[in-house]
Order: sequence, then C-alpha cells, then structure tokens
Amino acid sequence: MRGWLFRRRILLAWGVALLAAAAIPPASAATARLTLRPNTGPPTSSTTVSGSGFASGEAVTVTFDGTTLASPTTSGGKFSVSVQVPATSPPGAHTIMAQGASSGTTAQATFTVRTDWIQFHFNGVRSGFNPFENVLDPGKAAGITERRRTPVGTSVLASPVYCAGRIFVGSTDGSLRGVNADGTVAWTYSVGSAPTTAAAVPSGACTVMVGGADGSLAAVDGGTGAQVWRTTVGGAVLAPPLYAPGGKASSFKVVVGTQAAQVRAYNETGGQLFNTPVGGPISQGPVLVGIPHQGAQFIVATDTGVVYALDATTGKVLRSVVLDGAVTAGPAAGDLGGGAAVFVGTSAGTVYSLSQTDLGIRWTFGAGSQIVGTPSIGDPGPVGSRTGIARLFAESADGTVRAFDEVSGNPALAWATALGAAPAGATALADGVLYATGTDGVLRAYDATSGLVLFTSTSMSASGSAIVADGQVITGTTAGDVVVLGG
Repeated sequence: MRGWLFRRRILLAWGVALLAAAAIPPASAATARLTLRPNTGPPTSSTTVSGSGFASGEAVTVTFDGTTLASPTTSGGKFSVSVQVPATSPPGAHTIMAQGASSGTTAQATFTVRTDWIQFHFNGVRSGFNPFENVLDPGKAAGITERRRTPVGTSVLASPVYCAGRIFVGSTDGSLRGVNADGTVAWTYSVGSAPTTAAAVPSGACTVMVGGADGSLAAVDGGTGAQVWRTTVGGAVLAPPLYAPGGKASSFKVVVGTQAAQVRAYNETGGQLFNTPVGGPISQGPVLVGIPHQGAQFIVATDTGVVYALDATTGKVLRSVVLDGAVTAGPAAGDLGGGAAVFVGTSAGTVYSLSQTDLGIRWTFGAGSQIVGTPSIGDPGPVGSRTGIARLFAESADGTVRAFDEVSGNPALAWATALGAAPAGATALADGVLYATGTDGVLRAYDATSGLVLFTSTSMSASGSAIVADGQVITGTTAGDVVVLGG
C-alpha cells in the first residue's frame, strides 16, 4: 500500500512539472526582440532588421505586412538583414515580423512609410519629381478633393515643404508656420520680412531653414518653432535655400544666393563656409550635383543670364556659361537618357540643356515666350508602369506647358497644352501626374504621359508651387490658406 502511494505521489509530481513546463514559453519566445534602423522612410527605402532571442542556427522568415522579404539564418540566436520596403506600400504604419522556422518564435516592429518633400522642387537637384508617391496615380488624381484648409495669415506665395508629417510654409506677413497633420497651426516664427520657400533637414522633428527679403537666414526647430540660429547674409534672399547633407548624420550645409550677387554656404551651426561673388543677383535656387571625377558642385544661375558651377567645398568658381537672357526658370538637374544635364529657361523664351560636366550647351528649344517656373524632370509613368527614362516638363509665360523627351541628343516635343493662364509657380511630378498652378488661382493635374487633363480645381486662389507627398497635394493660396487635397 505504501509503495502504491509513493508511486502515485511521484506521478502527480511529474504531471505538475509537465503542466508547469507547458505553461512557460521558451526563453527565446519571451525574450525575442526586433529592431529597425531606420524605422521610417519612403517606399523602396532600405531598413536593417536586427533580431535576437531566436534559436541558434535556425532560419528566420522576415515579412512586411505578410510578404516575405528575407530569410536569414541566426548565429547565436541573432540575425541582421537589410530589406527593401515594397514600392507599393502606402503611407502609414506597417508591420515587419520575424518568425523562427524551428522554434516558432516571433517578434515584430512597426515601420512607418512616409515621404518628405523637404525643399523647393523636392530634392537637391530640384527635379520636382517625387518618385515614391504611390497613391495619387492618374486614376486617383482625377477625383481629388479638398481635405482641409488652414488659415496662415496673409498670402502664401512660397512653396510649402513637408517633413516628419508637418507642413512648413511662409506667408507675406513675414512669418513661417508649422502646420500639424490635423490642420492646426503648431507654431509661428517671425522671419521679419517676406520669407522664401523653406528647406528642412530630414532628421527628428526637422530643422527648418528660411531666408528673408531683409537679408536674413534662420534655422528653426521644426518641433517647437524656436530659433536655433540666425545670421545676416549681406543681401535680400529671394531664392529658396538649398539643403545639402554632410558627411556625418548631423552635419549639413545650407546654400543661399542673394540679390547682392553672392553665393553663401553655412554649416549646421550657422558658421559661414564660403562667400563667392558672382556676376548678378540670384533669384533662382541653387542646385547640387555630383560629377564623376570632379566631385560635388553647386550650380547657380543669375538674373544676368550666367550659369556658374562652384566647388561644393570651397565655393570656388569652376566654370560658367552666358545664355541669351536672364535665367527665369531653373536650374534643375537630371538625365533624359542622353547624359547628365542642367536645365534652365530664360527671359528670351529658350529652354537650355547644359552638360553637367562642362556647362556646354547640349541643345536648346525656343518657346517664343519667357520660360517660368523650375522645370520638372522624372519618369512620366505611374508606379509599376515606368520605363526608367525621364521626361522634362517646362512652362512658359504664355500659359503653355510642354513635355520633352530627348531623341538622338535633341529635344523631342512629347506634348503641349494650354494651362489656361500664366503659370504661378513650378510644376510637380508624382506617380504619373503633373500638377501646375495658374495665376487664375486654379490647380490643374495632367497625365504626364499623354498630357490629358485629369483634374481642374475651382478657383481656389491657389498660388505658388504645389507639392505632392503621402497621397496629398499641398498648396498655398493668395487668400492666406494652406490647402490639402487628396483622393
């Protein structure tokens, strides 16, 4: 009897132990972690996925919203792999998950898809082309409607910029404002005079640089609106500043052209790096290009019709070319398939393609009317239907929008259409759609491949240059509003 009781107690103890073991998850499941660096970026960007707490030597499946992106093998329960965000991923939060093949261990982290439009005409080459937009294709753009409207004082003539989900815009009352995603004004900073289009540093809450007609250049905290630094540049700043990233994550340059015929560069703390005199006032934003065997250079155009190339480190003038009139559009840089070029338009109605290497004239096109607004350069097709060959879009003062391809080293007119009024700013290109604003206050959208009109707004007092990011078209108005439209 005693032996039977002893055996029963042993069996009960084993049962309790087995139940307890089943209730406790494996150590790897309890401690598995996943980190993403970075955890925010546009479609097609890369992020490094690092995992720990998995079984040693097991295969791990890494997925993005359920789509497999990679299958690394762990070493000591850890792995690290770079993956690319799918091109069709819409703006917002997405789940990256890792699952061990043998242990079943899982861990996940959130990646936020977001595309910033950080400076005038999108980027450092002033292409005006957002290659990451994947919401407002030609079909969706035809049905865009106003989502919200935020009063920001007086007329908004400068182009908005968009960084970290917030809109930054200047108005003629001499203020720069940060506008939240819900349309509320987060802060107001006094520039003291009519501000330029801003340039934002895409890090954290974004540092925003803005020039003023009073000859000032300021850096403002994008989160709070507090002034980081402010300096005087010796002449009115009418052209948008250029943000140029530095060699380190926290370093950058901001380059401005002034009405005093100077090109000035400053570092992230406001220290002047160079001051280069040129042969005339500068009313168009500088461009940054990288030239093989020559390095980085700034391209600057003047109101006297001269285009300069400057060494990006020293500011030394490397070369220049004289055109047939004041530069009234551009510069913008890109490649239409025939070689890297700089595109500008003049008061004489000429569109120029200049070689980035030596500023030699590659070709010209006579439009018969002054070229206005910085040209847009990019693939005219929507996401999923692109050829990889860019197209040039230019506007003239007579209200004509033209699209150019390059064939055998010469311009080939793809289409031309009447805007209905003189252009009020530069065009914007995204997901197969070209957006243009007229002086009649109407925003229009065109199929970038065919030139077909997709959308015409009512007279919403639209002004300046619209931008397109995260499925939104953002524009200012002469009535003093920031308007956001979407599908």
